[in-house]
Amino acid sequence: MSSPPPARTLLFACVALTLGLDLWSKQWAIEALANVVHPLAVPAGAQPEDHTVAAAFARRGVSAGEFAAAVRNGLVVRAHKWAGRAASSAVQAEDVGLDLTALQGSGFPAPRRAWVRQQDVGQSLAEVAAKAWRVDAAAVQSLFDAHTVQTRGTVADPTAPREPGVTYLLRERTISVIDGYFSYVYAENPGAAWSFLATAPAGFRHVLFVVISLVASLAMGWTLWQGRMGTAWSSWALAAILGGALGNLVDRLRFHVVVDFVYNFVVGAERVYGWPVYNVADIGITAGVIAIALEMVLAKRPVDASAVAPPAGR
Repeated sequence: MSSPPPARTLLFACVALTLGLDLWSKQWAIEALANVVHPLAVPAGAQPEDHTVAAAFARRGVSAGEFAAAVRNGLVVRAHKWAGRAASSAVQAEDVGLDLTALQGSGFPAPRRAWVRQQDVGQSLAEVAAKAWRVDAAAVQSLFDAHTVQTRGTVADPTAPREPGVTYLLRERTISVIDGYFSYVYAENPGAAWSFLATAPAGFRHVLFVVISLVASLAMGWTLWQGRMGTAWSSWALAAILGGALGNLVDRLRFHVVVDFVYNFVVGAERVYGWPVYNVADIGITAGVIAIALEMVLAKRPVDASAVAPPAGR
């Protein structure tokens, strides 16, 4: 642990590697996993040679057995291009349950779902969609015109042929890595670690976390550049922390949320005990902090009692 810090090039290569792995893994999670607000989509014009719905989702990594189970559970839906009222029109009572998905263009990882609830009656469709998609209400009409589909029912047969002009959405997908202990799930964290400040006002929360992350990243980068960590162990640790901090900062700048997907849990007799969902950036930050803490503990030396004992006879 007492060896001198490695060269700047190696340290910043470590930062870049951590950042790259984090961004790549998050993009994989966005494209491979799904939940109630972020479905997995097969657009109407995708891969025309895939004649069945199952074959189309197989290209997205969904196995035949997994897809058949999703169909049985009503998780695969059919959606047609939205051709309804103008975005400025008011929501009526009969609109409750209207289910719209922006395939691209929202401020969140695409695709993004929005649906009308009872409390939305009286607002405009633009206001409802703008909140779900994190866009200005003025931009909703262009999304309606070009990138929005409306759910029209579920898929009943996993081997059914694809219908022309129909987009298919898988509304939930997790991947079990170790049954009962470890899965990949799709989650978004608008707050900090353990969802800290997740319920704070969105604008305040976003500015606060971006500023803190940016200042901390600049400070860590300057420290690495100047070689001020003192040892190789602490320098590598800080590089891992910086790479992770930059990965989560990129998410906040792009989406205003951090994408998480690693879920560790234990199934108990009456409930599931789970650790908060996390990502590769969090792994780098946690590992770096633990490494620095270990160095601080192990670097301590026992005090020589003779050096501090009072002279004899006093």
